[in-house]
Amino acid sequence: MTGRPRVAFVAVIVIALAIGIASWTRLPHEGLPTLSFDGFRYLAGAYSIRDHHVYRDTDGSPQRVWPPGTSFLYAAASVVTGRPPENLPGAIDICAYLVAMLAFAVVLARTVRHSWIASIAFVALACNSFIVSMTNKLWSDPPALALFLVALALLAGTKPSLRSVVLAAAAIAIGVAFRYAMISALILPLFVVWRMRTRWFAPVAGSCAAVMLVVVANRLSGLHPLPLRNDLRAFGMLTVQVLPSQIGLVGLLAVAAAVLISARALPIAGVWIAAYIAFLFVAQAFAHPSFTLDLRILILLYPAIVLAIAVAADKASNPWLKGCLAALLVIAAGRALHGVVPHPIPSPTCVTREQLTADLKTKSIAPDAPLSSNAQGLVWYALRRPVSAHPGPGDIVIAVDPARVCEGVVETALPDVARTRRIALP
Repeated sequence: MTGRPRVAFVAVIVIALAIGIASWTRLPHEGLPTLSFDGFRYLAGAYSIRDHHVYRDTDGSPQRVWPPGTSFLYAAASVVTGRPPENLPGAIDICAYLVAMLAFAVVLARTVRHSWIASIAFVALACNSFIVSMTNKLWSDPPALALFLVALALLAGTKPSLRSVVLAAAAIAIGVAFRYAMISALILPLFVVWRMRTRWFAPVAGSCAAVMLVVVANRLSGLHPLPLRNDLRAFGMLTVQVLPSQIGLVGLLAVAAAVLISARALPIAGVWIAAYIAFLFVAQAFAHPSFTLDLRILILLYPAIVLAIAVAADKASNPWLKGCLAALLVIAAGRALHGVVPHPIPSPTCVTREQLTADLKTKSIAPDAPLSSNAQGLVWYALRRPVSAHPGPGDIVIAVDPARVCEGVVETALPDVARTRRIALP
């Protein structure tokens, strides 16, 4: 890609990023709208790291489920800027988004010759409504996506250097501190080093294996049954990023077939897709606590899917195959652009988190009484005190009625325990 085609590709990058940034400006960037169930945990961890130099959960116990990278990043950013961690998701996420997209542009420039194919692929990722919607959330996903794409940019191409391999492995290792699932990306530098047939393969492989063993051993437990129906639904949500949902199972099969065909054109993308899916199923079966797949977990596959299809379309000699693969990219780009168009949001008919938070702050609660609730994250956010999910004798139990509140409030069931004081909300 040289001359005018490269200039055209750069112009598309600028326009697509402008669309993404414009969508970001319409999102709330701080406070409750940026927090989900795990966002409350990351925020509690950020405050405990910043103020007490320990990593604790919303109940005050050591945090053992969520990796520390996100909380550490927000704690460090809070110290540097002097702003509360909950005021920083918009700024941190837009930086992560820009890094991720520029890294993806580098990958496309290195692997795709035709600028029109690279341009469509870039729009399909940079304007994707789900990826743009993550740019105001206190989640681990934006930094993890950025680190993954930086690693991919270092490894993609015909002849990556050993220095690039080492830097990519370092980016992935940092990514593991944000999301444990990033551990499966360590297969990528190993794959590249193996293809290079270098004598450095053994120590690099040993270092990666050591990291994998430490993280995996920390999360192992007994065997769990796989929630295959929920997993299939999650893969359907990933497919919807490319094809309309009305196609259903046919769309899932079409995307899977396109990926299988395209993987030969860019083996590193195929290796990542296979390794990540295999890792997720193994983790579901053995990790404690287990989890179900959703689009947040699977979104790391989407750049590799788009990239593999783009490279295969670029290299295809058969005009029918080139046309079909290019059509998939065009549809994905069209769906991405349609998704960033603002839509009116109806007024909620349920009790919102903002209303509950304001109500909680008016309650008379003894400052030294232990708290329990079925909405631990929200109660912790409102009162900034440890809140348990398991009531004990003597606790003040803040019980939120799940039938009256909006989604994203109630986290667990609340058992009846003797000798507790109960405060009903709303």
